[in-house]
Amino acid sequence: MVVVGLRRAALPFLLILHAIAFVALLWAHRRNKVHLNHIGLILGWALLFRLTLLPALPDLSDDYYRYIWDGNLVAKGVSPYAHAPADPELADRGFVDNALLGKLNSKDFHSVYPPLSQLVFLCGGWFYEVSELAPSFLMMKSLFVLMEFTGLCFLITALRRTSTSVSAMILYAWNPLVIIEIAGQGHTEGAMVLGMGLAAHAACSGRAAISWLGLTLAAMTKLLPFAFVPLWLRYFRGRGLWLGLTVAIALCVPFWTPSLIGTYESVQLYVQYFEFNAGLYFTIKQILYWFTGDDWSKQIGPLLRWVFAAIAIGIYLFHRVDGPQRLLQASLLLFSAYLITATTVHPWYVTWVLPLIPFTPMLRWPWFWFSFACFASYVAYTDIGQSRLLWGLLVYPGWIGFYVLAAINVMPWVLDRLMRRRGRSKARQLLAHVRGRRVLDLGCAEGFVADALSKNGCDCILADVIKANKTSLPFVLYDGDRIPFNDDQFDTVVLSLVLHHCRNPLRVLREAARVSRHRVVITESTFETGRDRARLEFLDRHANRLRSRGLMQAQEEYLDFKTPTEWRDLFVQAGLRLGATHWLNRFIHKHVLFVLDVGQSH
Repeated sequence: MVVVGLRRAALPFLLILHAIAFVALLWAHRRNKVHLNHIGLILGWALLFRLTLLPALPDLSDDYYRYIWDGNLVAKGVSPYAHAPADPELADRGFVDNALLGKLNSKDFHSVYPPLSQLVFLCGGWFYEVSELAPSFLMMKSLFVLMEFTGLCFLITALRRTSTSVSAMILYAWNPLVIIEIAGQGHTEGAMVLGMGLAAHAACSGRAAISWLGLTLAAMTKLLPFAFVPLWLRYFRGRGLWLGLTVAIALCVPFWTPSLIGTYESVQLYVQYFEFNAGLYFTIKQILYWFTGDDWSKQIGPLLRWVFAAIAIGIYLFHRVDGPQRLLQASLLLFSAYLITATTVHPWYVTWVLPLIPFTPMLRWPWFWFSFACFASYVAYTDIGQSRLLWGLLVYPGWIGFYVLAAINVMPWVLDRLMRRRGRSKARQLLAHVRGRRVLDLGCAEGFVADALSKNGCDCILADVIKANKTSLPFVLYDGDRIPFNDDQFDTVVLSLVLHHCRNPLRVLREAARVSRHRVVITESTFETGRDRARLEFLDRHANRLRSRGLMQAQEEYLDFKTPTEWRDLFVQAGLRLGATHWLNRFIHKHVLFVLDVGQSH
């Protein structure tokens, strides 16, 4: 696509105004969360912002000429999928407006806009028959804004049903990029928001058929939501699908033409010919050019489509969709995977993901940042953009910032999965040595070890000096001195990599022996050389800092690792009898499992 009519002199002013609006939005979100839970406030300002730009004609994109062209054809009874605008048959039949034809991009390709978009274009086409270009487009844009605002209302009601603060919705509702691209430029994404909003609202309400209806409306506006069908099938198990299929058929039948194959070829434009602001694609393309001296554009695009397909299959198979929020999270991941692997990422494409970010923290801030930064990509269509270096300096920070924030944003999720897996591994090591059912996990941290033990028949209680528990198991906060339980209250006490953090490990051991009826099972880091010890201190500090995000700061400041012999001596001082010793690892992180019998020691 080519962006025309851009007021180059106004672009620096627009970029500055855009940045100021984003700073104001970020401030509003961070400072006024309590007041922003008032739905009327969110919707009122959102409507005012949209009405402010509604009268403006687009000057950042030429898409609206194609909207009018398609609508004009539909108004004359011609399917927009039957002919490309440059098809001589249209001219022979008297359906060509040469003034409008001269303004179109991609004249030799069929329309790619689905039926619901075409119905809105039809309204503009009727106006174009009796009026000028501007009124007809303002008519279409008003419909898109009305649909988008209705979708916003559905999104807010859906968010309320998830018991989530609706203040996060301003990241979409007041987003300057959304307002500019939908209310200002009149892109068809407005109708897609209606469909996604209705689908989300109905999913959160448990109404399968209406949710399928919303998904169908979204897919009948932009084709990509069709990729969500497997997720909806998994979540609703086919319930209500009949309504989506009925509406899809009803919308498609009036536009059916044997020439639809031409539409498929037009879609290929976005994979093999168009390229714009695609961070991953441009990076791969440049690297291959450095190494081979050849342009790999035509190969990279289709390859990235296969990459997207593989990611989508992984999401279909492995992402949990056991609730409406997880369903919308999976949808956000699919949209994100598409945009990351796309060869063309126009600024208005980002409005696909923004309606979903309030429902999940995952990728919320990366996409919020990108929705700000991608606006600078418009300089590509100005004289400034002819300098590839300057254009790169304006555009690449958007993708770099996205990936940095995504890494930061996703890291806790990744670490949580790793720690859960590590907890299950520790539990397997401990389980054979646990005696009895009632177990105290002392120094439990997140509680993942005890959670895994409880799934294997143990009755577990957690205790720690910090509250980091991420399980539903009973948790007790204790002062590090006296465990708040009676003597012999547990069959086994577990201390997994805990003692080296304790300022008085002897006291902790005696307390563990006091509350245990039979056994204390310990895993502990150990060393044999000075280099081992230095490595342990480095790994422990940084791993716990990353894992707890500062919650374990006090424990990081005090580390007291011991040799295996020193640990055994400490157990003797505590009056515990060593029953067995098992080396769990002798490389990098050396650690040992000690089985200690309480007997009559206390």
